[in-house]
Amino acid sequence: MKYKKTLDCLDLYCKKWKLDVNMEKTKLMVFRNGGKIKRNEAVYYRGTKIDCVPYYKYLGVTISTRLSWTPAQVNLSDQARKALKIVDRVNYNLDYPFSSGCKIFDTCVLPILTYCSEVWGNDVHKVIEDVHVKFCRNQLGVGKREMLSSSERRMWETQNRSYLYYEMYTILDKDFTNARGMFGKGMC
Repeated sequence: MKYKKTLDCLDLYCKKWKLDVNMEKTKLMVFRNGGKIKRNEAVYYRGTKIDCVPYYKYLGVTISTRLSWTPAQVNLSDQARKALKIVDRVNYNLDYPFSSGCKIFDTCVLPILTYCSEVWGNDVHKVIEDVHVKFCRNQLGVGKREMLSSSERRMWETQNRSYLYYEMYTILDKDFTNARGMFGKGMC
């Protein structure tokens, strides 16, 4: 069990430098396809059991023990919806045009939606798309169940799904190009 050796090294380091580990903040994740942790897999540090959690939020991204990015995308869409409420409130007071609303969306909401998309890649979840659909419907003044007119539909189609995919692939392509430059053409 490699982790025991690692915990022993941590213990020695903490003793040497007179440090303490905050066990309330220390969490354990076991990456697996499901099921409960067995009793013999419980991990202890200085006699205290380390809590095993199914999700952990690190640098704003929720990581799952199943390596599913759905919890991260749900969390990001919730954060983006909060930003979208502010954008909608400003639009209600100022009544700016659709093109200006799109620019504000790109500046305030899109960075939240695409945060860490380099990791979850092209696996676009419905909750991410729903934020953009809600924005477009709000900007066009169309309710959830209303049909769009042909002009509204054209504006919708130019700003909808393909736009978010384009943004995410642009980010991924930029990272891939940077990686090729760093590691050489033979590596990527």
